[in-house]
Amino acid sequence: MGGSRRNDNDRRRVAGIIENPDVVVAEAERRRCIESVKAYNLQLKAWHEAEPCPSMGVACIAGFGWMEVYCGGCRQVASIDLASLNVHPLTKVVNIAARLRCERCRGNGPTAKILELKAAPPETVADRYRRRWQAANGGESA
Repeated sequence: MGGSRRNDNDRRRVAGIIENPDVVVAEAERRRCIESVKAYNLQLKAWHEAEPCPSMGVACIAGFGWMEVYCGGCRQVASIDLASLNVHPLTKVVNIAARLRCERCRGNGPTAKILELKAAPPETVADRYRRRWQAANGGESA
């Protein structure tokens, strides 16, 4: 007669994995990349430097497409879109930061220091006020 439902669901799940191995491998790789970038961000917050550093490819696969950089010369923080940079995917993020030069210091200050890799672009002042306005007025737009 028929088997239990638990076994049928298990068979369907295993059959889906066997039919779509590329999807399973891609998802596992993405999860591994996300964990790597999160661990890197935690090390940056704790020690201000971290090794090993993820590569551009790992950051992009994980969905962390923005890098916050600090200039020690003028004490300015800038957010950089990693997708706008023309570098090889195996280039380490630290090597990219070492090549960056601050526009305000005109490259005379120390090399840039990475603060964090982010998934979303920074919130602008206009976006912040719009969000506060909507929260104060019950979600209606200005």
